[in-house]
Amino acid sequence: MVPNERLEQILQRFQYLEAAMADGKGDIAKLAKEYSALKPVVEQIEGWRRLQSDIAEAEEMLSDPDMKALAEEELPALRRQLPEAEHALQLALLPRDEADTRAAILEIRPGTGGDEAALFAGDLLRMYMRYAEERRWQVEIIEQQDTELGGQQIRKGEWVAMIYSSANRDEKVFADAHTFDVLRDPNPHLGFGGGGPHFCMGNFVAKKQLRAIFRELVHRAPGLELGEPDYLTGNFVRAVKSMPYTLR
Repeated sequence: MVPNERLEQILQRFQYLEAAMADGKGDIAKLAKEYSALKPVVEQIEGWRRLQSDIAEAEEMLSDPDMKALAEEELPALRRQLPEAEHALQLALLPRDEADTRAAILEIRPGTGGDEAALFAGDLLRMYMRYAEERRWQVEIIEQQDTELGGQQIRKGEWVAMIYSSANRDEKVFADAHTFDVLRDPNPHLGFGGGGPHFCMGNFVAKKQLRAIFRELVHRAPGLELGEPDYLTGNFVRAVKSMPYTLR
């Protein structure tokens, strides 16, 4: 059972905070912080009470011959939602840990695994930063350290590119690394994505999207004429950088 007295206290406190902020009374920053913490709890309370009210109304409709069929159809679905709503409300009422609102310090350093571990440490940092940005958390890099990768000194903040194809010419692994030999054996390197060339599955989706875009474009602008494309040069992709066009 959810204690109704406690729910009323929370709702009254929430209303007080709204009124206090509207009137500009007290420490606005402190009030706003408490208001933000209570808001999701109040939403759960209101949702739970709204569900209880809907169930009570549907039960009253059972006594009305004209509304009985509708009530019998709605009641099972409403009653199935009640346990989940009560559980969510009980979780929202749990006391919050003071550490939830404090800043966290995260240290990322390469573990065992050689030079590749240092590369993935950078990927991991960017993953955490992206995760924080999506949730609008403020991120600050306190300190970075220089490192060494394959005998090359890398300064803090510098970017490193990892090229998979270069592994086939690794002088530390192959005696004659720059000789093309499809029968090289033993060859400890594996193709990215399994046995054979890697072809991104997203390529098929991109092609379908482009076909749909150009099909609609040609339909809406039949006088469209394309010029010679300017390709983007790179080690990984061959992409169109720009393409002139004439619309008649």
